[in-house]
Amino acid sequence: MKDTKIEVIEKALDKALLHTLIEMSRDWAAEKSCYGYRENNQIDIEGNRIFVVQENDHIVGYLFGHVEEAKNAKEYFDKLKVRRPGQEREKINFDLSEGFKNAINRKR
Repeated sequence: MKDTKIEVIEKALDKALLHTLIEMSRDWAAEKSCYGYRENNQIDIEGNRIFVVQENDHIVGYLFGHVEEAKNAKEYFDKLKVRRPGQEREKINFDLSEGFKNAINRKR
């Protein structure tokens, strides 16, 4: 039985990676498993830091975004809102996995 190697790494955007991310996004949008999710396109992705989750050197997930400085945590979390059908906006509580936290901190 082969050991599974899962890692989170930051990657530079090139044509092949862009194609992979758009294809993954297209598949996820087609699943309709997340309310409001839409397929990412080149404009969404370009200019952002890109982190991929690799399982045995095969990309199985990704995250992209940019660093934004906040004076305090309340200011940061007040920007994170979600609207669910039939509900008012509410704050999202979330925590990045240790892998993403470590990958982000390596490049700062």
